Amino acid sequence: MTEQKQKNRKASEAASGGIAELKPRIVSIYPHETVADTRGLAWHGGSLYESASSSRSSVIRRIEVPSGDFEDYPASVDGVAGGIAVADGHLYLICGHHGRAHTHGLPALGHVNQRQVSVDGHRSLAHDGNEFVLSAENGGLSFHSSEFGVTRTLPVQCGGSELTGFLEIEYGAGKIYGSQSSDENIYEICPKSGQVERIIDCSDLKEIAGLNGTDTGMNGIGYERSHGQLYVTGSAWRYVFALDITGIPVI
Repeated sequence: MTEQKQKNRKASEAASGGIAELKPRIVSIYPHETVADTRGLAWHGGSLYESASSSRSSVIRRIEVPSGDFEDYPASVDGVAGGIAVADGHLYLICGHHGRAHTHGLPALGHVNQRQVSVDGHRSLAHDGNEFVLSAENGGLSFHSSEFGVTRTLPVQCGGSELTGFLEIEYGAGKIYGSQSSDENIYEICPKSGQVERIIDCSDLKEIAGLNGTDTGMNGIGYERSHGQLYVTGSAWRYVFALDITGIPVI
């Protein structure tokens, strides 16, 4: 475990006493392809969209629910694909190695354009209805205009400690949801204050997916607005989980 991962784990453990913890209720379980390396997840128009990479290429995958059937489309990135977000009828894909955001049309997923992003080292992407939200590899969150210029930065505080380097982020119901590679939690973050308001313990999901004891984080989080559910998966996970996060308190 890296030094940064150890710091993040200690921060979450130290702060959890004053923050509500809950176990999500599993609403549904869907099949998930285990070969490619998941980089991001989003929900749009009745389907899940996933960015994924292998040793040979990066793809955008459209996954049908509930069958789990999928179709791959080439991702127009000059490097490893990062996180994705849906906004204004388009799918946006981040490429952190080269500091670019690529726009794909929906539903055909043809490449539209690319923009330079003014923050390096980003790995995941969300959209809050007005702005894009990015997580930096070694920092907090940053908010960006439609042209991906920085409008503000947001340190994330879990109790009295700072959390950095989110693996995946998503926006839904007025909150930002983030995961880290150092633990098995999803952190519910206030987008105004940066304070973690709830900790969602997802350790049971990894056990069900057959990943207990492996270093395979939740790098796929999507939000489905009509039912208020989170969809969660990760690299090599056999399943995508639809979760109700209204709250089952941890005892």
